[in-house]
Amino acid sequence: MVTERRRCSWHDIELNAAGMCDECSQVMPVAQPSTVVVFKDGNDQGYREWVRLHKGGYVLNIERTLNANNVILHQASCPSINGEPARGDVFVGDSYIKVCASRKPELEQWADENAVGTDIKWCQLTSCFGF
Repeated sequence: MVTERRRCSWHDIELNAAGMCDECSQVMPVAQPSTVVVFKDGNDQGYREWVRLHKGGYVLNIERTLNANNVILHQASCPSINGEPARGDVFVGDSYIKVCASRKPELEQWADENAVGTDIKWCQLTSCFGF
């Protein structure tokens, strides 16, 4: 029987015996299956539920047209894509989709396979990636 090891979704390294990342000292949730999920067509409720269950995950915020010039990578806990929307009352509407995964490499692969490219901008909010 193969047991999946728990990993830090930020650093993509195995957690120590205490369930913490040695790089960032954060406790990570039990490993989730590695899957990319795309939320579109107004599936705001599904998106909000995914974010709630995957606090250590990542979200690509991208125009519905997959405009490579307007792609932002966020942590799932980022306040600009979580909580109350800055404009309107939904995060997943007519103009934008959310592409979500537990690990950054999965989103990079999705972006490459969907002609978005890999030159993805990271959210600049200090409350997201800490820049």
